[in-house]
Amino acid sequence: MKDQIKTLKQLQDIDVRIFAFKDEEQRLPEELKQELQALEDCKSVLAQIEADLKDMQVSHKEKEVVLLTKEEHIKKLQGQLYQVKKNDEYRALENEIASTKADNSIIEEEILKLLDSTDEKKQEAQLKRQDVLDAETELTAKEAKVKERVTQLGLEIESLGQERSKIAANINKEIIDVYERIIQSKKDQLAVVRIKDSACQGCFMHIRPQLINEVKLGKDLILCESCARILYIDEKQ
Repeated sequence: MKDQIKTLKQLQDIDVRIFAFKDEEQRLPEELKQELQALEDCKSVLAQIEADLKDMQVSHKEKEVVLLTKEEHIKKLQGQLYQVKKNDEYRALENEIASTKADNSIIEEEILKLLDSTDEKKQEAQLKRQDVLDAETELTAKEAKVKERVTQLGLEIESLGQERSKIAANINKEIIDVYERIIQSKKDQLAVVRIKDSACQGCFMHIRPQLINEVKLGKDLILCESCARILYIDEKQ
């Protein structure tokens, strides 16, 4: 049984590496997917900034048209001043001119503020476009690296699988079945653990002296009474 346990430990060493490689093989595309989503989010932000910028530019043109229309209206009213003969009509025209000029002052102020906001939005758009370009470049490089790494991992897993089959062939089928059942039920994917300081190194629970002696004898497959892992003990202990 001691030889079987020793071979099981070798098998577990292989399995630990296979599990790690498979985990990485699954994790890398997911990380790539997250980076792709981050790029799409960045593009969405840029699209919104550009939409806001377009709205500002449209608003600016509209205000320019309104301002020009009002200025033409002022010229027209000023021309009428010299045609009216009644004082009340003259004052009415003057009031309308003054009111229109006041409106124009407000519009001009709005245009100036809009121009400042537009400049800021243009700078924001430029920075975000650079962010998108940088993210696209990084993603392209990452995709190439991930593809290369996934290919490498596939070869490693295949090679380890062949090595595993050779090792497993030297282990009793009943023992392999127990090992497989345990390893599939454990998050840490460890089925064979040693006893150290009278404690199972899988669950760290105390092991009874009688059970430790049975492990030392090496006649049977001994499982931890707490976590059901296969126990072994170093020869030096």
